Amino acid sequence: MTDNPYAPPENDEAPADLEGAGGGGFHAEQVGDDLAIDKTATFPKVCLKCGSKDVTSFQDHLFQYNPPYVFILIFLCWLPGLIAMMILRKTAKMVIPLCSTCDAGWRSAKVTMVVAIVALIGCLVVSYLLQDPLLMVLGFVVGFAIFLGLVLLKVNPAMLRARKIDDSRVTIIGIHPDAARVILKRSR
Repeated sequence: MTDNPYAPPENDEAPADLEGAGGGGFHAEQVGDDLAIDKTATFPKVCLKCGSKDVTSFQDHLFQYNPPYVFILIFLCWLPGLIAMMILRKTAKMVIPLCSTCDAGWRSAKVTMVVAIVALIGCLVVSYLLQDPLLMVLGFVVGFAIFLGLVLLKVNPAMLRARKIDDSRVTIIGIHPDAARVILKRSR
């Protein structure tokens, strides 16, 4: 027994293994290579990136989705596009189980994303400070190429992404087929 009055009640029994059919309390379905799952679902203890049952960490992840036309609006007129992006964004916060290898890749991808953003902003600022229109365009192209290359080659393969989010479900890209099978078995 703990002295902490805010601690949850202790239970000596191990939690039931719900890997068998049903019992998950959520609905999931395969949509092509992606997995559509309820926003309130709790994932089983299987790494979602590689399918390993040796889960060592759980990452809190906020999935975000914007309709594709929002990016066209931003390109055409940035202020109304950004306002539309903030209004139309859908989010889902989920806890992602990962093995130690995939967790390291996940954390590395987060750092890489920050580096990509800093590289983009740095190229834009440096090219602006040089006051040469040709260098401004070159700085934008180089910064955008570095950003896009890092995101496509390092960040996207290491993390899960949302293809679509509605009011009750998330369609997730990048879940390993073995993990998807376990999740589908647990769904009702």
